[in-house]
Amino acid sequence: MRKILVISLLMLALMAFAQAGTDPRSIQLMGIPIEGPIDSLATALQANEFTEWGQSDDGEDFYYRGNFYGFRAKLMVSIAPESRLVQSAYVTIGPYSTQKMLDKNLNYFLYKMTKDHGEFTSRENSWFYIDDFGSIKMSVIDNDNGSRDIGILFLNTAP
Repeated sequence: MRKILVISLLMLALMAFAQAGTDPRSIQLMGIPIEGPIDSLATALQANEFTEWGQSDDGEDFYYRGNFYGFRAKLMVSIAPESRLVQSAYVTIGPYSTQKMLDKNLNYFLYKMTKDHGEFTSRENSWFYIDDFGSIKMSVIDNDNGSRDIGILFLNTAP
């Protein structure tokens, strides 16, 4: 009886995972795998209400705006020019002019990212998550005007 219960729970978990449509072998931005051709990622981003607002002159970076865990954010996606495969995604949120708001939102994003990916390690005002398929780095960026942004780099290292 216990064996049947365990198998049933395992099957339910697998069915829930299949319905979610996520690939555990890639770094993900709010459930969107950071992998594959830019056209596929662009479609997934647009389905999640990110809007494209340009690209770099060399065609290697694509810029989006959208909702990142409830906050308006900018997103830059970098690709390999010869293959047009996604290499990384970089989210910026801000600017913040007060330490109180920066700390509050930094803690919020760290909570959300830990919930989605697992434990982060901290070093010199940056937070890191690394697994076999990629890494995430969250840090505070000082701007020239005295304000600061929160930057989150998603780096796909999966083949």
